[in-house]
Amino acid sequence: MVLSAILALVPRASAFDVESYGALLRRYAPAGKVDYGELKKRDWARLDRLYRGLAGEDLRELATPDAELAFWMNAYNLIVLRSATKAYPVKDIWAANKDFFKTPHAVARQRLSLDDIEQKKIREKFKDARIHFGVHCGSKSCPLLASKPYTAENVQEKLDLHARLFVDNEANVVFDDTAGVLRLSKLFQWYAEDFVRDAGSVEKFVAKYLPLEKQKVLASREWKLEYIPYDWGLNAANLR
Repeated sequence: MVLSAILALVPRASAFDVESYGALLRRYAPAGKVDYGELKKRDWARLDRLYRGLAGEDLRELATPDAELAFWMNAYNLIVLRSATKAYPVKDIWAANKDFFKTPHAVARQRLSLDDIEQKKIREKFKDARIHFGVHCGSKSCPLLASKPYTAENVQEKLDLHARLFVDNEANVVFDDTAGVLRLSKLFQWYAEDFVRDAGSVEKFVAKYLPLEKQKVLASREWKLEYIPYDWGLNAANLR
């Protein structure tokens, strides 16, 4: 009741400002890692306004499914960015908040946690395994933070790009030819059902986004799958 009363007073102009969000990303996360220290020092007020603007977003004004998907992807990443920046300096997101993914936030006239946004608003609704490379959890083993906001016009292209960047990175996909082992990011284990749904198997999904030479390596033999331990350390960069 209290949230509804507050949101009724939120003017449409306070809703999420994609252009301002993009300016912050260009300045503080141009390569996917975040200069949290400078962001907190120089632009905390703008970041906090963007976060608060999420509350007043009216999803009825989003004309297409791609527009809605772009909004939820941006919302997730912005909440992580704001939460980690507020807590900085911390070594990992768990030091920022032990309930990091379960804490509710005011988003699109609802109270939603990061888990709610990822699992219900994105994963269940859009059924696209590529989203796992587009949402950024603030940790070193996560896919890099998108350096430009998602929009209705670019979301499909950017999801393909981020899938390729993640898969063609030896921090996430490693061939150990001597041992016959393919080591993959834990994301491929945690969300295996999504990759199987979209491609038939985890290996087939990986192959789709590998460069040709690595596709040939993958197809050359049967591989035993192992999973790389996840590094929850903060995805921070000192850019200055």
